[in-house]
Amino acid sequence: MKWNGDHRFRPLIRDGAGQFTTALRQRLLDLYYEDKITPDAFEEEERRLTTLIGTLQTAHDEHAEQAQARSELAQRFEQVAELLASIDIDTIWNEADEKERRVLVEDLVDAVYIHADHLQVVACGAPPLRVNLDEIGLRPPAGMGPFVSEGGLEPPRPYRALGPQPSASANSATPT
Repeated sequence: MKWNGDHRFRPLIRDGAGQFTTALRQRLLDLYYEDKITPDAFEEEERRLTTLIGTLQTAHDEHAEQAQARSELAQRFEQVAELLASIDIDTIWNEADEKERRVLVEDLVDAVYIHADHLQVVACGAPPLRVNLDEIGLRPPAGMGPFVSEGGLEPPRPYRALGPQPSASANSATPT
């Protein structure tokens, strides 16, 4: 039986199915002993219950493994964050030669988009950062300011006078 994600069983998956399934088995036995269920029905229900218990246990184990993996990932992230916080990037940059600086930039910067009035820097794993040209000692080119292009990036289409156009039937290979 495959786990179908039934939301009623989520607490059982999270907390374990032990008490719940024990209570269900006890109720099934009580019904059998009180002769309120036939031996065939008891056997069928016991089989269904055993399958459900196995499915819930598997889902519980998978949930526990995922929680453990998330916990380990969070711990590693915290270790990396502490390491990055302790690094004096200015000292490293000043001590690095041109080749080492290039390696640093290539490893840390995913992309740089150049716009007329600003740069957009995308660092690996971080949201984009807008950098105005004046922040880095640059000026926009003369006559360039913030603008919006109305035509988009496509070149203008040639102007052609509207007139009679050849029809598809004129070029057709079938006689009319």
